[in-house]
Amino acid sequence: MRRGRLARPIHPVVAVLAAGTALAWAWAAAGPPAERAYAAAVGGLSLLTVAVALGTDAVVQGLGQTGAQDRGGEAQTPARVLNPSGTVRPVAAEALRRGHRVRILAGETIPGDAVVVAGGGTVDESAMTGESAPVLKEPGDAVTAGTTLVMGELEATIRSDPDDWYSRRLARATSGTRRPASATERTLSWFLGVFSVFMLVVALSLAPIAARWLPGVGNPAVWLGLALALVPTTAGALLPAIGMAERRHLARLGVVPRGGRPLERAGDVDTVVVDKTGTITEGQRTATDLMALPGTLPEQLAWCAYLASAQDRTPEGRTVAALAAARLAGPLPEVVGMPVPFSARTRLSGVDLPDGRQIRKGAISAIRLLTGTGLAPLEELADAVAWTGSTPLAVVLDGEPLGIVRLDDRVHRSAPDWMAQFRALGLHTVLVTGDHPLTAAVIANALSVDEFRAEATPEDKRALIRDLQAQGRVVAMTGDGVNDAPALAQADVGLALASGAPSAQDSANLVDLDSEAGKLAAIIRIGRELAITRGALITFSVATDLAKYFVVVPGILASLGLGLLPGFAALGLGSPGRTVLAALGFNLLSILALLPVAVRGTRRPTAPWARQLLVWGGAGLVSALVGIVAIGAGLGWMARVLG
Repeated sequence: MRRGRLARPIHPVVAVLAAGTALAWAWAAAGPPAERAYAAAVGGLSLLTVAVALGTDAVVQGLGQTGAQDRGGEAQTPARVLNPSGTVRPVAAEALRRGHRVRILAGETIPGDAVVVAGGGTVDESAMTGESAPVLKEPGDAVTAGTTLVMGELEATIRSDPDDWYSRRLARATSGTRRPASATERTLSWFLGVFSVFMLVVALSLAPIAARWLPGVGNPAVWLGLALALVPTTAGALLPAIGMAERRHLARLGVVPRGGRPLERAGDVDTVVVDKTGTITEGQRTATDLMALPGTLPEQLAWCAYLASAQDRTPEGRTVAALAAARLAGPLPEVVGMPVPFSARTRLSGVDLPDGRQIRKGAISAIRLLTGTGLAPLEELADAVAWTGSTPLAVVLDGEPLGIVRLDDRVHRSAPDWMAQFRALGLHTVLVTGDHPLTAAVIANALSVDEFRAEATPEDKRALIRDLQAQGRVVAMTGDGVNDAPALAQADVGLALASGAPSAQDSANLVDLDSEAGKLAAIIRIGRELAITRGALITFSVATDLAKYFVVVPGILASLGLGLLPGFAALGLGSPGRTVLAALGFNLLSILALLPVAVRGTRRPTAPWARQLLVWGGAGLVSALVGIVAIGAGLGWMARVLG
């Protein structure tokens, strides 16, 4: 699925400032001659402020180019189409249509869903299944777009148009999921909107009063400038810069954003859902033992396990077939009959023999649904295997259990450290897997995971996240396989591994180029730091706006001899027009001064909110008072020099 670059919309406050700038210039061009110069001064300062506000995100965008680049969309996969004459015609995968015959060489990506018609080789299907062991493909086997031919050479016939490829269908199924705005986004948008409207109403309502009762400030440009000076310009200009700074932080981590503002959501995350196979574990489940039930000959179990797996193209199936073949004495049994392919929904595979017998191999729960009762001895053996952290697969013949195949998958060596980082952040952790409940329990206990969900289908994973969100939780999910795509799309923050399936990457809003699930902890930590920075800058901006209101308006009245408090006259702001220009100049300088903070973050990003409010609020009040008075004094000095 092609994705364009993230749009950079103008913040509403900056849009208001731009509209006011246009009005000031219009007054400078068409207003009374005595008021044009002042209107041009207001328009000039406002224009500079708008230019700085719009330029901050470009500056941050440039800083972020030193890291990982935005991949904007999927690269075009090349394909070799075989013409009837035998010549080869290179095309893009998007140009393939049903019936096209393509040639695929070792190391190349399968360009589309197809059926092998000639040749053979091993295909890395980890892009679709999350399993890393290659699968043998021969004539008659299906191959999937996005997988990679590791060895050999294939000729295949495209079986459907691009829009009907499996990865595209899954992407369409998950693309309708809309991630809600984070609590931070909603709160800030509401507050800044209400505050801006309040300031504008207050400032503009003073204009008709001034025109009637204060002839000294009858110039509309003065009140227009006052309105522009009182809106929260600093926050409106710097919040987009913080948003663009997300890319810089993500680039340093080697993480590519796929849409939205993931770090804003990450700051609110309180629950992490982690896939097991291929994410927490290495994803290379290997058959290590065949365990026959009492009354079943080991040779019979090995025979049935081999027949059920010989035509199974999954990595697990290949390892089961290899182990069973090693346990059989003499020549291997002839594999005949109708294969039953493995699927994520059924979680079993097998073969229907010509004589009517049925052999099935799969998850205990799937076999239980197939056979019904009479599985107590089998389940006891499966539980014993699962308690060791291994995965048990049941083998049955005509519904009668024969024994267990043990699959082993090593936990990633960094997984304990990842979970420790999640706990240090106070996150609730959930392990989700399609594996046996006891296997999941053993791994969850070893990693100190708060809870786990086992025997989960792709729909179950998505429903789990939806249920957590319904409880008011903000959920982050990390996974790598096709079966993780619906859950990644549902999560507030979805981190897909670059080594995983393209559909998982399309469904997530973050892709980790290093394929480390534990990087989610760093993403959440940075999201929280950016939230603190955002709150600090908004606090500073609101404090300066309040200071401007309670300094500029009384200062204007004091300059006319109407001040209610004699002390305001001592500020020496001079005329009302000079006071407003000083406030506009302060807005411009404060944006320039705080741009490095927006880009780098606060020095103590983990400090308590109360301390942040006190420090930044106090800094805003003091800087506004000192800055406006200083700029006003400078303007007065310039007027005396030039006049």
